[in-house]
Amino acid sequence: TSLPLVLSPGPANLSLASLGSSFGFRRSLPYLVGILLGTFGVLLMVATGLTIVVLSEPALLHVFKGLAVGCICYLAWRIARAPVDRRSDVAGKPPSIWLGLGLAATNPKAFAALGAVYIGHTVVADHAFADVAAKILAICGAIALSGTLWLSLGATFSKPLRHPKLGRAVNVAMALLMVLSIGLAVQAL
Repeated sequence: TSLPLVLSPGPANLSLASLGSSFGFRRSLPYLVGILLGTFGVLLMVATGLTIVVLSEPALLHVFKGLAVGCICYLAWRIARAPVDRRSDVAGKPPSIWLGLGLAATNPKAFAALGAVYIGHTVVADHAFADVAAKILAICGAIALSGTLWLSLGATFSKPLRHPKLGRAVNVAMALLMVLSIGLAVQAL
């Protein structure tokens, strides 16, 4: 049930596709690992109920929204300016594991989607710990698959997107879509 939700375009998936196109699959792997680790952290927050505390406290919610907007706008700026021509392959520095971690940990879509999937389903009835473990493993597996697919998609289309005008237009479009998605997600909180 979580696979269609995590496969949908959102800040993490859009950034992975764009970075795969700009920097290639291998050079973008640390960023993907950061997203996976950050998402695991989000799942732990959902599982322990910490998300409810953060979202119910107005001051914490404002801090969270500010961090989310700041992180995703910074990443969108990096994506919009990512290299598109062949000569910049070596010079450009892909986003780090830390930026991936920051994006995942402040992504409102992740909190909402993962919370809905996590709370809405019971995998192992009559055994709470096994249920939590099974949900986390299933959701993390779906996210790892989704992230790898989006990164591969971007890397696959990197050659045609090396054309300066087309590559720049796609990078800017991905960045704008990320900002739009964060705007919609933050407004919903």
